[in-house]
Amino acid sequence: MRSEGVTVALSVALVMAFVGIACKADAPGASSPAPASTPAAGRFAAVPKKVVKGKAAAEAAKRFCEKSYPAKGKGRRVYTPAPGRPLPGAVPAPAPAPTAPTAPRPWTWVNVWATWCAPCMEEMALLGRWRQGMASAAAPFDLELLSVDTVDAQAALAQTIAKGLPGPVRWLRSSDDLAPFMSSLGVAAEAALPVHALVDPSGALRCVRVGAIHDRDYGAVKALLTGG
Repeated sequence: MRSEGVTVALSVALVMAFVGIACKADAPGASSPAPASTPAAGRFAAVPKKVVKGKAAAEAAKRFCEKSYPAKGKGRRVYTPAPGRPLPGAVPAPAPAPTAPTAPRPWTWVNVWATWCAPCMEEMALLGRWRQGMASAAAPFDLELLSVDTVDAQAALAQTIAKGLPGPVRWLRSSDDLAPFMSSLGVAAEAALPVHALVDPSGALRCVRVGAIHDRDYGAVKALLTGG
């Protein structure tokens, strides 16, 4: 009887040891010896991250932009601001604070809008949230709100500015300037508002979107700003 008990105990111990080994091998995070053909981790670390980021930016541009332009080389477009005029009922804005020489220049987001454009007004709050969110995510941009309102709408424009907007406002000099400016962006003069143009730190026009932005576009924009 005693020998049978010892035999049973040894068998149980062997089974438990086997089970313990199996659970450890299957546990999350457990590792096993890699085959000799597995590349060293250092090889993956040596892959240029700019390639990955560049691909991500290209995919983001396809999802978000109606028109995309390269940062350099053939097809590059230098952004030229539209001519403006003094804002209605507004005093000249103070000069911006000087930027430290070491601080990198951010992207510029140009939003073409008008007070009579309902989608334009609805997305202003979203633009403000994106500006704050991108700054926190190390993808800051300067926001320029280019109003294409006519002189007849100057009262509405003044009221809208007085209520507060997410960025500084510029007012297009005249309706005659609209077609040349839209052409410089690569879109038709009669394109529906709003129109969004993203300009990189070098001054190159990189992305033009015709139509309103949405919450779902945040990831694509972030990839474009950080990987472009």
